[in-house]
Amino acid sequence: MMSSNFSSHQTAGDALGALGKTSPPVAVTGAMLAGLSLETWVAIATLSYIALQAAYLLWKWARELAAKKAGPDA
Repeated sequence: MMSSNFSSHQTAGDALGALGKTSPPVAVTGAMLAGLSLETWVAIATLSYIALQAAYLLWKWARELAAKKAGPDA
């Protein structure tokens, strides 16, 4: 019973991995069909990545500050 459950999780993980690997080429093709050049697509992807990194860093700093204010017992 346990192996079948593991198998379904492994299959879902494999599917998500494959989806992640195919999404950049699909997105680039869609953007090019929509009239965006490859250079524009790269600029959009770069700005999106920078925004995500900045958001994560702000979230991390806020979490660390809250933990520091809560003290060692929290």
